[in-house]
Amino acid sequence: MLRGLAKGANGIAGFGRSSELSLASQFSAAFRFPKKFTSELSSTDSGVMYFGDGPYTDQQYRHQLVYTPLITNPHFSSEYFVDVRSIEIDGVNVAINKGLPTINKKNGVGGTKFSTLVPYTTMETSIYKAFTSAYIQRAKTMGISLVAPVAPFTACFNLSTIVNQPDGLVVPTIVLTLPNKVNWQMIGPGTSLKYVKRSVLCLAFVDGGSKPKTSIVIGGHQMQFSIIEFDIAGSRLGFSPPIQV
Repeated sequence: MLRGLAKGANGIAGFGRSSELSLASQFSAAFRFPKKFTSELSSTDSGVMYFGDGPYTDQQYRHQLVYTPLITNPHFSSEYFVDVRSIEIDGVNVAINKGLPTINKKNGVGGTKFSTLVPYTTMETSIYKAFTSAYIQRAKTMGISLVAPVAPFTACFNLSTIVNQPDGLVVPTIVLTLPNKVNWQMIGPGTSLKYVKRSVLCLAFVDGGSKPKTSIVIGGHQMQFSIIEFDIAGSRLGFSPPIQV
Protein backbone atom coordinates (compact mmCIF):
# COMPACT_ATOMS: atom_id res chain seq x y z
CA MET A 1 0.00 0.00 0.00
CA LEU A 2 2.89 2.38 0.66
CA ARG A 3 4.84 1.59 -2.51
CA GLY A 4 5.67 4.71 -4.52
CA LEU A 5 5.07 7.19 -1.69
CA ALA A 6 7.57 9.91 -0.89
CA LYS A 7 10.41 9.12 1.51
CA GLY A 8 9.20 9.35 5.10
CA ALA A 9 5.50 8.90 4.27
CA ASN A 10 3.66 6.51 6.56
CA GLY A 11 0.30 6.36 4.84
CA ILE A 12 -2.21 8.05 2.57
CA ALA A 13 -5.51 9.90 3.03
CA GLY A 14 -8.10 10.56 0.34
CA PHE A 15 -9.30 14.12 -0.31
CA GLY A 16 -11.28 13.57 -3.51
CA ARG A 17 -13.92 16.17 -4.25
CA SER A 18 -16.75 13.78 -5.15
CA SER A 19 -15.99 10.76 -2.96
CA GLU A 20 -18.02 10.20 0.18
CA LEU A 21 -15.08 8.13 1.44
CA SER A 22 -12.76 11.13 1.45
CA LEU A 23 -11.50 12.34 4.81
CA ALA A 24 -13.28 15.70 4.44
CA SER A 25 -16.60 13.97 3.71
CA GLN A 26 -16.25 11.56 6.62
CA PHE A 27 -15.35 14.30 9.09
CA SER A 28 -18.25 16.43 7.86
CA ALA A 29 -20.72 13.58 8.33
CA ALA A 30 -19.35 12.58 11.73
CA PHE A 31 -18.95 16.03 13.30
CA ARG A 32 -21.59 18.02 11.39
CA PHE A 33 -19.27 20.75 10.24
CA PRO A 34 -19.01 22.19 6.70
CA LYS A 35 -17.68 19.93 3.98
CA LYS A 36 -14.40 21.70 3.41
CA PHE A 37 -10.72 21.35 4.19
CA THR A 38 -7.82 23.77 4.17
CA SER A 39 -4.11 23.29 3.61
CA GLU A 40 -1.20 25.39 4.80
CA LEU A 41 1.86 23.67 3.36
CA SER A 42 5.47 24.53 4.08
CA SER A 43 8.85 23.49 2.73
CA THR A 44 9.41 21.38 5.87
CA ASP A 45 7.31 18.70 7.51
CA SER A 46 5.39 21.26 9.59
CA GLY A 47 2.48 21.81 7.22
CA VAL A 48 -1.06 21.94 8.61
CA MET A 49 -4.46 20.64 7.46
CA TYR A 50 -7.78 21.95 8.78
CA PHE A 51 -11.29 20.51 8.46
CA GLY A 52 -14.46 22.60 8.63
CA ASP A 53 -14.34 26.37 9.17
CA GLY A 54 -11.44 28.52 10.37
CA PRO A 55 -9.94 30.54 11.89
CA TYR A 56 -6.61 29.31 10.62
CA THR A 57 -3.13 29.71 12.10
CA ASP A 58 -1.81 33.30 11.83
CA GLN A 59 -4.81 34.24 9.65
CA GLN A 60 -5.10 37.51 11.55
CA TYR A 61 -1.72 38.54 10.13
CA ARG A 62 -2.68 37.76 6.52
CA HIS A 63 -4.92 39.25 3.88
CA GLN A 64 -8.47 37.94 3.82
CA LEU A 65 -9.06 34.91 1.62
CA VAL A 66 -10.21 35.60 -1.91
CA TYR A 67 -12.42 33.09 -3.68
CA THR A 68 -12.81 31.63 -7.14
CA PRO A 69 -15.28 28.95 -8.30
CA LEU A 70 -14.29 25.31 -8.38
CA ILE A 71 -15.39 24.12 -11.80
CA THR A 72 -16.54 20.61 -12.61
CA ASN A 73 -14.76 18.31 -15.01
CA PRO A 74 -17.28 15.45 -15.50
CA HIS A 75 -14.52 13.09 -16.62
CA PHE A 76 -12.41 13.74 -13.49
CA SER A 77 -15.05 14.57 -10.89
CA SER A 78 -12.79 14.03 -7.87
CA GLU A 79 -10.26 16.65 -9.01
CA TYR A 80 -10.15 20.33 -8.05
CA PHE A 81 -10.27 22.48 -11.20
CA VAL A 82 -10.28 26.28 -11.47
CA ASP A 83 -10.86 28.54 -14.46
CA VAL A 84 -7.48 30.07 -15.33
CA ARG A 85 -8.07 32.65 -18.05
CA SER A 86 -4.49 33.75 -18.74
CA ILE A 87 -0.93 33.90 -17.41
CA GLU A 88 0.92 37.17 -16.82
CA ILE A 89 4.52 37.95 -15.93
CA ASP A 90 4.97 41.39 -14.38
CA GLY A 91 1.69 42.45 -15.95
CA VAL A 92 2.52 41.24 -19.47
CA ASN A 93 0.28 38.53 -20.91
CA VAL A 94 1.98 35.28 -22.00
CA ALA A 95 0.84 34.29 -25.49
CA ILE A 96 -0.63 30.78 -25.28
CA ASN A 97 -3.25 28.74 -27.09
CA LYS A 98 -6.46 29.98 -25.45
CA GLY A 99 -8.12 26.60 -25.91
CA LEU A 100 -5.68 24.73 -23.66
CA PRO A 101 -6.85 26.17 -20.32
CA THR A 102 -10.42 25.23 -21.29
CA ILE A 103 -11.79 21.78 -20.41
CA ASN A 104 -12.86 19.74 -23.43
CA LYS A 105 -16.39 18.60 -22.57
CA LYS A 106 -16.10 15.46 -24.72
CA ASN A 107 -13.04 13.93 -23.09
CA GLY A 108 -12.19 16.12 -20.08
CA VAL A 109 -8.77 17.10 -21.48
CA GLY A 110 -7.39 20.55 -20.66
CA GLY A 111 -8.03 22.98 -17.84
CA THR A 112 -6.14 23.74 -14.63
CA LYS A 113 -6.24 21.77 -11.40
CA PHE A 114 -4.52 21.53 -8.01
CA SER A 115 -2.61 18.42 -7.00
CA THR A 116 -0.16 17.79 -4.15
CA LEU A 117 0.86 14.60 -5.99
CA VAL A 118 2.83 16.87 -8.33
CA PRO A 119 5.83 18.50 -6.61
CA TYR A 120 6.15 21.37 -9.11
CA THR A 121 3.54 22.94 -11.36
CA THR A 122 3.44 21.23 -14.74
CA MET A 123 2.38 22.86 -17.99
CA GLU A 124 1.53 21.51 -21.42
CA THR A 125 4.64 21.86 -23.61
CA SER A 126 3.59 24.87 -25.70
CA ILE A 127 2.40 26.73 -22.58
CA TYR A 128 5.61 25.83 -20.76
CA LYS A 129 7.85 27.06 -23.59
CA ALA A 130 6.01 30.37 -23.95
CA PHE A 131 5.95 30.83 -20.18
CA THR A 132 9.63 30.09 -19.54
CA SER A 133 10.69 32.20 -22.52
CA ALA A 134 8.71 35.18 -21.26
CA TYR A 135 10.05 34.73 -17.71
CA ILE A 136 13.67 34.52 -18.89
CA GLN A 137 13.22 37.60 -21.07
CA ARG A 138 11.80 39.60 -18.19
CA ALA A 139 14.53 38.36 -15.81
CA LYS A 140 17.22 39.49 -18.24
CA THR A 141 15.76 43.01 -18.37
CA MET A 142 16.09 43.06 -14.56
CA GLY A 143 19.79 42.14 -14.81
CA ILE A 144 19.30 38.56 -13.62
CA SER A 145 21.79 36.16 -15.22
CA LEU A 146 21.07 32.64 -16.44
CA VAL A 147 23.19 29.68 -15.37
CA ALA A 148 23.28 26.05 -16.48
CA PRO A 149 19.93 24.33 -15.86
CA VAL A 150 19.51 21.82 -13.05
CA ALA A 151 17.09 18.96 -13.75
CA PRO A 152 14.12 18.81 -13.76
CA PHE A 153 14.16 22.57 -14.39
CA THR A 154 15.24 24.33 -17.59
CA ALA A 155 15.56 27.94 -16.42
CA CYS A 156 18.02 28.64 -13.59
CA PHE A 157 19.51 31.92 -12.37
CA ASN A 158 22.57 33.28 -10.57
CA LEU A 159 21.44 34.32 -7.10
CA SER A 160 24.17 36.97 -6.85
CA THR A 161 22.56 38.92 -9.73
CA ILE A 162 19.17 39.12 -8.00
CA VAL A 163 18.46 42.20 -5.86
CA ASN A 164 17.67 41.27 -2.26
CA GLN A 165 15.44 43.70 -0.38
CA PRO A 166 14.10 43.45 3.20
CA ASP A 167 10.77 42.09 1.93
CA GLY A 168 12.37 39.49 -0.35
CA LEU A 169 14.15 38.92 -3.65
CA VAL A 170 13.24 41.18 -6.57
CA VAL A 171 12.17 38.74 -9.29
CA PRO A 172 9.39 38.65 -11.90
CA THR A 173 5.89 38.16 -10.53
CA ILE A 174 3.77 35.37 -12.04
CA VAL A 175 -0.01 35.79 -12.03
CA LEU A 176 -2.70 33.32 -13.03
CA THR A 177 -5.80 35.38 -13.82
CA LEU A 178 -9.14 33.94 -12.70
CA PRO A 179 -12.77 35.05 -13.13
CA ASN A 180 -14.09 38.25 -11.48
CA LYS A 181 -10.67 39.94 -11.44
CA VAL A 182 -9.22 37.41 -8.99
CA ASN A 183 -5.51 36.64 -9.37
CA TRP A 184 -3.28 33.83 -8.08
CA GLN A 185 0.15 35.39 -7.52
CA MET A 186 3.49 33.58 -7.34
CA ILE A 187 6.76 35.29 -6.53
CA GLY A 188 10.14 34.28 -5.16
CA PRO A 189 11.44 31.16 -3.39
CA GLY A 190 8.70 28.93 -2.07
CA THR A 191 6.31 29.66 -4.94
CA SER A 192 7.82 30.58 -8.31
CA LEU A 193 11.47 29.70 -7.63
CA LYS A 194 13.44 27.01 -5.80
CA TYR A 195 16.93 26.98 -4.33
CA VAL A 196 18.83 24.10 -5.93
CA LYS A 197 22.34 25.14 -4.95
CA ARG A 198 23.76 27.77 -2.64
CA SER A 199 24.00 30.33 -5.44
CA VAL A 200 21.39 29.02 -7.89
CA LEU A 201 17.63 29.50 -8.08
CA CYS A 202 15.51 27.73 -10.68
CA LEU A 203 12.08 28.50 -12.07
CA ALA A 204 10.09 25.77 -10.29
CA PHE A 205 7.88 24.69 -13.19
CA VAL A 206 8.28 21.65 -15.44
CA ASP A 207 7.24 20.52 -18.89
CA GLY A 208 4.15 18.32 -18.62
CA GLY A 209 4.37 16.97 -22.16
CA SER A 210 2.56 17.73 -25.42
CA LYS A 211 -0.58 15.71 -24.68
CA PRO A 212 -1.31 15.81 -20.95
CA LYS A 213 -4.80 15.13 -19.61
CA THR A 214 -4.67 18.48 -17.78
CA SER A 215 -2.97 21.52 -19.34
CA ILE A 216 -1.77 23.05 -16.05
CA VAL A 217 -1.40 21.18 -12.76
CA ILE A 218 -0.59 23.46 -9.82
CA GLY A 219 1.77 21.43 -7.65
CA GLY A 220 2.78 21.34 -4.01
CA HIS A 221 5.66 23.83 -4.31
CA GLN A 222 3.35 26.55 -5.62
CA MET A 223 0.83 25.82 -2.83
CA GLN A 224 3.37 26.49 -0.06
CA PHE A 225 3.05 29.34 2.45
CA SER A 226 -0.56 30.09 1.45
CA ILE A 227 -3.82 29.25 3.17
CA ILE A 228 -5.79 27.29 0.55
CA GLU A 229 -9.38 26.44 1.37
CA PHE A 230 -11.18 23.75 -0.64
CA ASP A 231 -14.87 24.49 0.01
CA ILE A 232 -16.49 21.39 -1.47
CA ALA A 233 -20.04 22.23 -0.39
CA GLY A 234 -19.75 25.78 -1.72
CA SER A 235 -17.92 24.72 -4.93
CA ARG A 236 -15.27 27.37 -4.44
CA LEU A 237 -11.58 27.69 -3.66
CA GLY A 238 -10.27 30.34 -1.28
CA PHE A 239 -6.65 31.39 -0.94
CA SER A 240 -4.43 33.98 0.69
CA PRO A 241 -1.34 35.54 -0.87
CA PRO A 242 1.76 33.50 0.06
CA ILE A 243 4.10 34.66 2.79
CA GLN A 244 7.46 35.76 1.39
CA VAL A 245 10.35 33.51 2.47
